[in-house]
Amino acid sequence: MRQELGRELSLDYVSVVKKPGIRVFMRKGRAVGNPLQGTHCYLYRRYHLGVPAHDVLVVSSKPKSRKTKSGEKVEVSAEPVVLRVYELGRGKVVGEAYALRAAEEYLRLTRLNFWNLETGAHKLALPVKMAHTLAYMAALGIPISA
Repeated sequence: MRQELGRELSLDYVSVVKKPGIRVFMRKGRAVGNPLQGTHCYLYRRYHLGVPAHDVLVVSSKPKSRKTKSGEKVEVSAEPVVLRVYELGRGKVVGEAYALRAAEEYLRLTRLNFWNLETGAHKLALPVKMAHTLAYMAALGIPISA
């Protein structure tokens, strides 16, 4: 196929950690609150499973407020996802800028088919959510047809 296109193709592997156990806060003067939807920042480069990877923290949706037992509305903290961009079989080292571009593309995909008035976007991008649903169905033994 790449001969037909006349281009070199490369494959990037990005994993999405849905529950990283991290909470993110933003300072607003002297007060502390939730970060804005769409906030992303580079965390670090590390080795994961023996492969160099870059972790980027992404806040893709607004947190919903919840009601306590007494009926009082309480704002919950933002729950981000972590994108882990792996350096697989590349001649060059993937840098911080490349990982941040992957986060920006992920943020664009969270708007795909999830636009709603309450939160604006879903925490997971549509392709990630569909892959998760299909994997869950396969684990339950539900036949999946194309």
